[in-house]
Amino acid sequence: MNQPSARPAWRYVTTSLWLMMLAATVPAVGRDAPPPWPPAGGAPPTPWSKEVGFDHQPLPEYPRPQFVRDDWLNLNGKWDFAITPHEAERPEKFDRAILVPFAPQAPLSQINQWVGAESDVWYRQQFELPAGWEGKRILLHFGAVNWECRVRFNGRPAGSHTGGYDGFTLDVSEFVHSSGKQEITVCAWNPIEGGQPRGKQALKPEGIFYTPTTGIWQTVWIEPVNEASIDHVRITPDLDRGEVRIAPSIASLPGPALSNASLPNATLRVSAVVLADGKEVGHASGGPTETIAIPLPNARLWSPASPFLYDLKLTLEDAQTGQLLDAVTSYFGMRKISVGPGPRGALRILLNNRPVFQNGFLDQGFWPDGIYTAPTDAALKYDLEMLRKVGFNMDRKHIKVEPERWYYWADKLGVLVWQDMPATPDMGYPERDHMIADREGVFESELRRMIRGRANHPSVVMWVLFNEGWGLPLRDRPQGKGPIIASPIAGLREQRMLSAAREEDPTRLIDAESGAGGGETDHGEDVFDFGYGDVIDYHCYGHAGPTPEKTRAAVVGEYGWGLSPAGALRNRMKASQGVDISGVVLTQLTDVENEHNGVMNYSRQLIPGVAREKDLAGDIRKVLHDFGEDDYPGGQEDPR
Repeated sequence: MNQPSARPAWRYVTTSLWLMMLAATVPAVGRDAPPPWPPAGGAPPTPWSKEVGFDHQPLPEYPRPQFVRDDWLNLNGKWDFAITPHEAERPEKFDRAILVPFAPQAPLSQINQWVGAESDVWYRQQFELPAGWEGKRILLHFGAVNWECRVRFNGRPAGSHTGGYDGFTLDVSEFVHSSGKQEITVCAWNPIEGGQPRGKQALKPEGIFYTPTTGIWQTVWIEPVNEASIDHVRITPDLDRGEVRIAPSIASLPGPALSNASLPNATLRVSAVVLADGKEVGHASGGPTETIAIPLPNARLWSPASPFLYDLKLTLEDAQTGQLLDAVTSYFGMRKISVGPGPRGALRILLNNRPVFQNGFLDQGFWPDGIYTAPTDAALKYDLEMLRKVGFNMDRKHIKVEPERWYYWADKLGVLVWQDMPATPDMGYPERDHMIADREGVFESELRRMIRGRANHPSVVMWVLFNEGWGLPLRDRPQGKGPIIASPIAGLREQRMLSAAREEDPTRLIDAESGAGGGETDHGEDVFDFGYGDVIDYHCYGHAGPTPEKTRAAVVGEYGWGLSPAGALRNRMKASQGVDISGVVLTQLTDVENEHNGVMNYSRQLIPGVAREKDLAGDIRKVLHDFGEDDYPGGQEDPR
């Protein structure tokens, strides 16, 4: 939860340009109370809104920076579009045009229309394959579609997917026409409040819940590959052993459990080359099911103070003929995240075996013009640049998963990320979550896919499984009064998800539950804290924070609003004085719709009260110095 509030006296927000959608500048004026959302004149613009339209392709960048192929085709842009009742047949006519990848609820989509759970959205795109793709397998990729979708290619069923936050790929080779136009049709449905992971999306956006996103909201692209190709790679840095481990997955193999001797083509060979500043510093090769270990003695470490990234080149070839079958480029950072004793003996979060205080913002990842989708790649980068510029080094990505390019910029800029699993606020309320069968299984499946999809990014240092008990079974308050009480099976559900997360990624920290259920505490004690995970995490809007335990470090997953960032941090550190806190998360980075408590307004301008602080990053460093956090790598003017 992040506490909603009207903007205090020192805060300002734009109002005059809410009557415009694509203005280039946004003057700031004061106000006493937040207006309704959406405002009568439409959503406020961002500085990038005017760059988006049907006249040129949106988000043209390669969408998967850690797995790049040279040959690809971006399908973002103008698609045919229609809305039908849920589970209706394909429409006779696609009578509108939408700008993919913006959802129809977003102004930048050029639809700008509410779509609820009673409706399906339909997309159609026709295109031609580039020359030279003949004889290749054709892969169709979706960055994300919310929530359930069915895809047809040239009129034939090509596949389906459920889950609003993970990318998926369909091999459409058998449906491709040998020449001429190819056609993709997508039907998508978002139950919104149906028991699925949905984060802050709501049927009635108000307070701390916001406008939903239905359908395609990340880049769509297509690429050719050979019969044997690299499907995925898991990159694991190991500082203690001085090596990086590369575990490839090859698409043509019957299964990962097969040994080299039993493969249909035992001559496949994977080679990996590591480069630093363009120069080779290590290489190794192995069979298609082998994990490749590359020694990196005296490795350059990744941290907020020095976010150094190694480049990685992977090739797949036939060792007998020398034929190159596939080539991808990637990167990684050598860093370790763990818990261990701090200077005073209490348990702390350690980065590269040293305590580094993690000072972050709560970050919802919503946009007034694109809702879930940033208008441009520069906009996506901007939030992280501003976070560093004002003296912070961590971002808690709050119950939303971003496109891969957001994590790429976090990697490049040295931002530590606490990644939330998108919440299922309905799962404890049977009257709300009847639309989705096996809700717990759906949550676990999407949790596992989130971790697999973002596990190579050095910026991600912690997985946050639950927020304030959302999605955990509740016992209602008696007569609507008194504290929220967890059901006896809530701890079992949390334990199940913890085990799943550990199985997927044993290298990162896990915050099993950030904050108390519904914000409820009993003298500061988290009523949903079952003792699981690597940290004990309280949300502290006015009460004392947690204390480190024998097996868990202490963090404050949310705190403060209505003060300058340095003032709020000083108050928070005072409240925890004498206690070894490893990290804190200030509410919040930006305003969102009806919620006005950001250091930037919804249009991504610093609130004037913050902007007038001459050296905010220096003020942040001074606060932490005053409380003994001298090793803190704070903001920088040019954090690249």
